[in-house]
Parts: sequence; C-alpha cells; structure tokens
Amino acid sequence: MPAIVVLVKHVPDTWSQKALEEDNTLDRVNVDSVIDEINEYAMEQALQLRDDNPDAAYRVIALT
Repeated sequence: MPAIVVLVKHVPDTWSQKALEEDNTLDRVNVDSVIDEINEYAMEQALQLRDDNPDAAYRVIALT
C-alpha cells in the first residue's frame, strides 16, 4: 500500500499587518500565519494522488 506524506509549514501571511521586534526580527506572535503556498500545491497533489489510489495511507505533518 503506498503512503502519501505531506510536510507543511506555517509562514507569516504576506497580506497581513506586520511589526518588527526591537532586534528587527518579525513579531511572529501578533501576525497571522498561513500554510506556505508551495505546501498548498503539495497538499493538492497529495489529494489527487489519494483520489487515484483509494487504498493509499496519507498523513499531513505540520512543522511549528
């Protein structure tokens, strides 16, 4: 049985309001996060593979 695994990562939303910390790094606490655009494509591909292989096991692993 094939296995489909997709790794996804949340990244700051490019359309949201952003603020910098005192050390000029992004304030990630007060910014909206979204799934990276490339990961969205990977998820879509995995769903298509799942539809073509109904016996396949699938997992989504999120990196935080």
